[in-house]
Amino acid sequence: MESENRDYFKNIQLCLEQLVQNIYDQSPLVFSSIEFKGINSVHQITSLKKYDLSENKKTNSLIVLPDKFGDLLKVYTNLSAFQAVYLLMPKAQFLDYQLDLFELIDRFAELRYYEDFDFISDYSEFKVLKYEKSLLDNTSFIARTQKIALVRSREIDIRQNLLIEYKNQNARNLERNQHFSYLLSEKGYDQELKDKLSLAQLKNQEWQIFYDDLQRGKLWIIMNFIRSLRYKVIPKGGFLEKILKKMFKILNVFKERGFLGFFQKILIRIGLEINLYGDMRGSSKEIAPINLPDFDVSPHLEPVDIIICIHNALEDVKKCIESVILYTNQPYHLILIDDGSNQETASFLNRKAVEIGAELYRSEEATGYTYAANRGLQVSSADFVVLLNSDTIVSTEWLDRMVACANSDNEIGMVGPLSNTASWQSVPKLEENGDWSANELPEGISVQEMARLVTKYSGQVYPDMPFLNGFCLLIRSALINEIGMFDEENFGKGYGEEDDFALRARKAGWKLALADDVYIYHAQSKSYSNDLRKKLGQQAFEKLKNKHGADYVKEGVAFCHKSRVLEGIRAINSIVLEREETIKMGSALFAGKSILFILPITSAGGGGNVVISEAYAMQKMGVKVCLFNLMDYEARFKSAYPNLQLPIIYGEIKDLQLLVNKFDAIVATYNPTVAWMEDLQKDTEKLFRGYYIQGFEPLMYLEDSEDYRVAWNSYNKFPELIRFTKTDWTRKMILEKIGVDTANIGVSLELDLFQPRQGFFEVQNQKTVNIVAMIRPESPYRAPYKTMLLLRKIKKMYGNRVNIMLYGTTLNDRSFQMLPVDFEWEIYGLLPPERVSALMSKSDIFIDCSTHQAMGLAALEAMACGNAVIVPENGGSTSIVRHGIDGLIIDTSSFAAMLNALKSLIEDSELRKKLQINALYKTRTFYPEKAALNILRILFTNGNQQQFN
Repeated sequence: MESENRDYFKNIQLCLEQLVQNIYDQSPLVFSSIEFKGINSVHQITSLKKYDLSENKKTNSLIVLPDKFGDLLKVYTNLSAFQAVYLLMPKAQFLDYQLDLFELIDRFAELRYYEDFDFISDYSEFKVLKYEKSLLDNTSFIARTQKIALVRSREIDIRQNLLIEYKNQNARNLERNQHFSYLLSEKGYDQELKDKLSLAQLKNQEWQIFYDDLQRGKLWIIMNFIRSLRYKVIPKGGFLEKILKKMFKILNVFKERGFLGFFQKILIRIGLEINLYGDMRGSSKEIAPINLPDFDVSPHLEPVDIIICIHNALEDVKKCIESVILYTNQPYHLILIDDGSNQETASFLNRKAVEIGAELYRSEEATGYTYAANRGLQVSSADFVVLLNSDTIVSTEWLDRMVACANSDNEIGMVGPLSNTASWQSVPKLEENGDWSANELPEGISVQEMARLVTKYSGQVYPDMPFLNGFCLLIRSALINEIGMFDEENFGKGYGEEDDFALRARKAGWKLALADDVYIYHAQSKSYSNDLRKKLGQQAFEKLKNKHGADYVKEGVAFCHKSRVLEGIRAINSIVLEREETIKMGSALFAGKSILFILPITSAGGGGNVVISEAYAMQKMGVKVCLFNLMDYEARFKSAYPNLQLPIIYGEIKDLQLLVNKFDAIVATYNPTVAWMEDLQKDTEKLFRGYYIQGFEPLMYLEDSEDYRVAWNSYNKFPELIRFTKTDWTRKMILEKIGVDTANIGVSLELDLFQPRQGFFEVQNQKTVNIVAMIRPESPYRAPYKTMLLLRKIKKMYGNRVNIMLYGTTLNDRSFQMLPVDFEWEIYGLLPPERVSALMSKSDIFIDCSTHQAMGLAALEAMACGNAVIVPENGGSTSIVRHGIDGLIIDTSSFAAMLNALKSLIEDSELRKKLQINALYKTRTFYPEKAALNILRILFTNGNQQQFN
């Protein structure tokens, strides 16, 4: 083993030496095949052959080299020895010419190589450029006047890069050893894994020996001496080196093209930069990620006075006080205000106040809620005060969470919770039969259980509110000190007093917030009949308009009535019981099972996000879920998913056989990874091998390409393959094209991440219609050029009425710069899910001009954030969107159809609002637990290719 490795790297060394020697000798040399493959960052060289240029032989050579973007650039061309040796290096130098990707293409154009095609393979993200040379003139390409010192210095640079590669490989091996040591110590892997560790350690020793030999070699010592001498004469990065480089560059251009050619090159270069940047009128912007929920709330530290105003309804009073005592963490002080209750209630309050150490204040006659509340506020001295109706039942951690909401922003002066019946704060329904919905709890669901589910599935959005219901109000004492107490003169009977207080607080610059992770049950007032309550409410509304102005009041009411953020919260809570039942079912059937998902990705994207979301859902069911990614992808994957809470194994493809004995099932998530599973078997029992199909992937490639063939063959790679997909469209495509059936597990997305977040103040200050689109210049089927043309047309038509927001690429992406960019837009770059959610929450319309979409996850995410969407009719989007109900389905091959659809959403605000609200409720049915349960069923129930509803 050691001998083979040493011979292998010795051959590499000899090859490089031969290349350099040929430069010294200026011998005419080309290569019929030179191949550098990025396998563990070790460059491999094969098939070296010499050809005499004097015979004018034309050959095809292949060079694969890392470019400045970290991908692999393939160039099919004819290369001389000098070209080959310098293209080995990232950001290499050709003579005195500093090469980057764009300059490399420009250089080939000068030498009359012509571009044949340009595309990107989705899996490895290879940038592929193919050139054919029309005129062979390699002999003039090598300047015979080059200085031997410069050539030798470049040879040393190559050696230095090679040494760096060895160092990096050595570091990776050390990291790999630590990784397997961790697995052995923490997870108790068996003897096979121990053997793997021993082999890795041996490999590391071999690397170290080779590295040491290389450093001790005479050639290395001589090269270092020459290098140091060169840098003394011509310091690296110094003024003299820059001057010499410029001189050689100018001389080389003059030699090849003459004065006119030199002048023409300058004009072309300047013109190109003007074309790329001169017409670009957009700007790059950043968006902060959403704050992820933190369900482990800390007990509050600030003193809080809890004021309960009471007027009869003894049974409700008993439940209220008992719940406060049982579920409220200290510090707090209870203040009871008896507003003329009957003798039975008064006697109970006297006894209870003594028993629990509460303050009790009694009026012999009923004065009304506003007067009673003010009496409590007058005696309060704490930092916060809570006004709590006596017909409520509080829940675990209610006060801690409301204080946490208030402390999330020092400008928040009032906080209210969710409830079954609390006007705008009601969940899951707002209205029913022309009145506020009662939202009675389902049979078997207690207040505490409902509160637990509300907290569990909350996004902790804490949206700004124009009003808060007075049944439970947390108020900052500083706010009371500034604006005073409730208005007894206008609202003494107890209706509208909290709305007046809220309006006064807002005018004073304070914010109101909804603690959407708190649920408090409200039995509704027993003091008033429904008819009387409506009458008092209408009278209070008229007084509010007279006091504060009709427009100011109506603006707040309009927000509350059809607010996307409030409808989003209601939509979330409409499905919590169903989600919980799904988790219980999955736990009962599959708890203890284990699954390994093969997920070789480096960046956050739709496919990876879906797998991770459903893996989390399986964890909730007691399933042991683990991800497998390639070791070379580790750093980039961690950067893309910094908050991932799933176990991950990083390794090589061959490591999968060592891992499968620890899992009941292994699942491929992308077409090349199916072949990785073909020969995998467990020692003692059956291994279920699944293929998670998220689209008909042959459509991503050219039909005559190897990638196309791999994708096509992946669907029936071996007989025991268990296939499942997300939409009927993909299922039908595979059945029609390949002839095999596939289970449809259903669409899903991370609902806990994607929801509306714009509060009252953001909506109030928004003056434009925000349109968002994903731009992927490297993916032709996403129609980036057509999308930008459409957005440019819309911006020209509507001007400042619309704002264009882009993501999925960067401002510096050359491919993006080649698109129509001569209009105003904002670009937010490549975004992880938390930032995508933040961006979608600020937008109103999402448009997808793709030729097809297997599922259309980006549109689904936009819908979940309250966007009106336009999606292509070709593909799986039709499984998500109902045309004219919760989105628009359009023939994206027609520019006029897309333009008209987008215009209708901009101009018709009622249509836009309808689609937005309906989309919120539609997307809640795509919760990840449902798809996760279906995956478990298809994997572990005899592998039937069945349809799930």
